[in-house]
Amino acid sequence: MSLINAASLGLSASPSFASDPSGALYAFGDSLSDAGNVFTLSLGKIPVSPPYSDGRFTNGAVWVQDLAASLNLPAVTPSLRGGTDFAYGDAQTGTTPQHAGTAIDLPSQLAQFKFANHNPQADALYTLSIGSNDVLDSISVFPTNPAAAMNNIAAAAANETQFIVNLIGNGARNLAVLNVPDIGGTPRARGSAPGTTQVASYLSALYDQQLNTALQPLTGFFNLHVVNAFALLDGAIANPALFGLTNVTDPVWTGNYTDPSSGTVRATGAAADSYLFFDSLHPTAHGHAVVSSFAQASLA
Repeated sequence: MSLINAASLGLSASPSFASDPSGALYAFGDSLSDAGNVFTLSLGKIPVSPPYSDGRFTNGAVWVQDLAASLNLPAVTPSLRGGTDFAYGDAQTGTTPQHAGTAIDLPSQLAQFKFANHNPQADALYTLSIGSNDVLDSISVFPTNPAAAMNNIAAAAANETQFIVNLIGNGARNLAVLNVPDIGGTPRARGSAPGTTQVASYLSALYDQQLNTALQPLTGFFNLHVVNAFALLDGAIANPALFGLTNVTDPVWTGNYTDPSSGTVRATGAAADSYLFFDSLHPTAHGHAVVSSFAQASLA
């Protein structure tokens, strides 16, 4: 697969790293970055594998694993197995009006990072993918209480900003932050009640706008790069051939991630690489590779 760069979507990247990151890649966030923590925590039950691959919420490597390999950094493995990936599927930014907070959310991930004696290294790369589950919570309340939904978005974006500030305060200097993809473009949104796709897209964009505004003062002082996953997803749906895709609407796996009898697998192997979505929310391994390539181009 050819490298997808920011220019191909008409996007501009932040200033490049002063030097290439070295040492390690530390990942935080949700299922987009979880290399197997939830799988380990659930004793191999979630996500059910197969059809999911080796405890990841897709059919292969997640984007942070691809990115580490591309940058010649050590392999990214789950923190619960002694690795540098502290992300958990279903994680949220922290406590919000719609979420009481759990032991897998961002504040707990940072605490686990510190407990494992991983002191932030200035030459390491820190990645973050979070916010999608907070947006999903907001989507569910928007039809009856739009103000509550938007308040939830504001609280979640503030939580993510504070997490990034805390990382920087502890010495992190190279950061790649994946913003929230356009959830309105996912099979889950398209298969929901009429109007859901529009609400999902609006709230995803609102989250990203508030995050960008909050992070803007930091970008001039640190190697902080916001990777525009929202535009990347919309670009892949609008121009699938550019990304080596033919199906950007249907998921490979039609079921959920807890019950192997809840659905069917539409494609395997190379055939699955032509799909953007592995399930109703998560990209295929090929989709993750596209995200990794785009993230690497954004860092250049």
